[in-house]
Amino acid sequence: MKPVLGESANLMDPTWIARQFLKEMIRKPNLKGKEMQPIIQSRFHCKVSWSKCYRAKCREISLIYGKLSDHYAKVWDYGHELVRSILASTLQIYVTVNPDKSTNFHRMYTCFKAIKEGWKVGCRRVIGLDGSFLKGQCKGELLTAIRRDTNNHVYSNSWEIVEIDNNLNRQWFQELLHDDLELQGGLDLCLISDQHKGLLEAVKVVLRRVEHRQCARHVYANFRKFFSGIEFKNMFWTIAKLTIEGDLKLNMEKIREVKPAAYDHLMAREPKSWWRVFFKGGMACEAVENRMIECFNAIILDARKKPLLAMLEEIRLYMTERLFNLKQEACKWVNNVCPGPIKKMDEFAFDIKLWELSGIPCVHAQATIIYTQQDPTRFISTWFGKNKFLATYESNILPVNGSNMWEPTPYTKPLSPVKRRMPGRPCMKRKRHISEHRDRFSQVSSKGRTVQRQNCDGLDMDDLDQILHDLSYLRESKYSEAEILLCLNITQSQLQGFDALLHQSKQAAKVDNDEDGVEDDEEGVDDTQVRVRNQIKVRRRKASERITENMVKKIMVDKKGLGMDPEKALSLD
Repeated sequence: MKPVLGESANLMDPTWIARQFLKEMIRKPNLKGKEMQPIIQSRFHCKVSWSKCYRAKCREISLIYGKLSDHYAKVWDYGHELVRSILASTLQIYVTVNPDKSTNFHRMYTCFKAIKEGWKVGCRRVIGLDGSFLKGQCKGELLTAIRRDTNNHVYSNSWEIVEIDNNLNRQWFQELLHDDLELQGGLDLCLISDQHKGLLEAVKVVLRRVEHRQCARHVYANFRKFFSGIEFKNMFWTIAKLTIEGDLKLNMEKIREVKPAAYDHLMAREPKSWWRVFFKGGMACEAVENRMIECFNAIILDARKKPLLAMLEEIRLYMTERLFNLKQEACKWVNNVCPGPIKKMDEFAFDIKLWELSGIPCVHAQATIIYTQQDPTRFISTWFGKNKFLATYESNILPVNGSNMWEPTPYTKPLSPVKRRMPGRPCMKRKRHISEHRDRFSQVSSKGRTVQRQNCDGLDMDDLDQILHDLSYLRESKYSEAEILLCLNITQSQLQGFDALLHQSKQAAKVDNDEDGVEDDEEGVDDTQVRVRNQIKVRRRKASERITENMVKKIMVDKKGLGMDPEKALSLD
């Protein structure tokens, strides 16, 4: 039944909305729930909530791509079609057999021949490993292996769908990757990853001879939990990117002087795996972070919201188009070196410290080369050559038939993975990363980015109470003023304001306690006196709140980071 214009929006159920937007979703698959709200309001003169639009979008996905159970039932047929059409590709599917002979989907590994061969002949020997959660009805994780081509582009080689990211699945993924790429135990190979325990253990078993680098961004995220502030942040990234061992020792001594516990924390995190000064040369990669795989996860974000086979097909189509487009782009290059390294050499010459590590001449080497009247691009590593780039993208992924032309397989159709319920009450809000909590005066936007509050109308009272409670504890524990500033992550002027407010609150509490004692001792007080005393308490509380609001306005820091002058005294008038 179609609702009448102007009628209550309760008649618009998600299923009805999904049918109305079915064609638009086919034309624009990434249509969001917030974009659907104004369209519904202008078309049907009714307001609907965002949650109803979100449920409608989920139903639209089911109408377009089919039920999730149907996707798992066709996994064997899809795998057989990939092997038939894309020869010499690796595809393995594992299922769990139940006592009643039924099966549940467990994990799936995919590695196409064109991408596999392209990495062997052209890409640098650098691999990034990481995982990302699936966002839609299909639950689980997507483990990916990302490479860097000769122009420093993202080059995905293989991926794996698992129901849970554990040690066994990580090791299985690395074993298949080792056999497909013929890694020889990690000889002359660099692996960049996070600090996942299962991944670290699997590397020790499968890739024993690899140079394993830890992503410095993940190391800093753990470091920041205990030692926050801009001072420690600058110290951390300085030592991570240094290329001279003598400078490294001097900076580590500075950290030890400021905070011995921070020095011990960094030394206990296998520093040789994320300090650039200890990286091996010859691989033309000086990266201390695993940004490539984060880029790929962001690219396939919309694909991760779709059902299983639709997600895998979108990733395959993306890689097919990317291989073709990059090959066409490379044919237009004039130089024999990729433009990425040339641009890096011209614009970031002063940041390139080690020629052997990055494969690009540093500023001193360029000065010598130019003085001898030679071209600096001739001295860039052969890993950045145009011929290697063309060899990487020489082959392409062959097309696959539609689902109505897949050959049926005789295997038992697997069911969806068994739903896992985590212990405890389910969390209804996203758990923020430690890096999103810069200080107590920050807030997280709807897109997950931490931004400074642009208005100084006031501070949340819960935050203020927590700050005063922490400050009182630190003062009673006889911490130094420098340690208090570091723990609370505030400025000197803000500390003065909080001290004054803490003193005022203690005095007010003392007066209230004295008055309560007097009231208990007095007898025979009439109603008029009680009413007057209550009015005095109300006026005093309002005055205290007004002073508190004035205090907060004075200590808040605006968007540009401009605060009060520490030299001036703080006035509460």
